[in-house]
Formats: sequence, structure tokens, C-alpha cells
Amino acid sequence: MECPKAPAELDVRGLSCPMPLLKTHQRMRSMNAGDVIHVLSDDPTSLRDIPAWCHKMGHLLVETKRLTEGISFTIQHHA
Repeated sequence: MECPKAPAELDVRGLSCPMPLLKTHQRMRSMNAGDVIHVLSDDPTSLRDIPAWCHKMGHLLVETKRLTEGISFTIQHHA
């Protein structure tokens, strides 16, 4: 039985629009279907951009959380 992979982590805090989305897109291109990534951003436009991008690309936005250190997105790569 194969163990599930730990989610990838991407910290884009300190970057402003459009860099959080571009870095997320770049990282997701190297991932496989079903892989999960946690993205941490402190750019407020990410709240709009990342969910819209997930919808457009067919990725599943599993969770969005507002944290004291920023916004956390959990994204599953489309199948």
C-alpha cells in the first residue's frame, strides 16, 4: 500500500500581485494530478486571484483560511 505524499508548501508572503499567483502557477505545473499544495500569501488580492485561477484551471480549492500571518490556500491539482 502506497502512503500519500505530504502536501507541498509554497510561501509567497512579501510578494505583491501578480507574483503570488504566478509562483503558484509555476509550482503547480511541476505537480501531478491529485497532488496537494498549501500556499501562504499576505497579498490581499490573492483572495480574489487564487480562487478565480483555480476555477479557470480546473484545480480544486480545498480550503481558504485567514490567518494572523496571511491567507492560507489548500489546492488539489486537477485530475
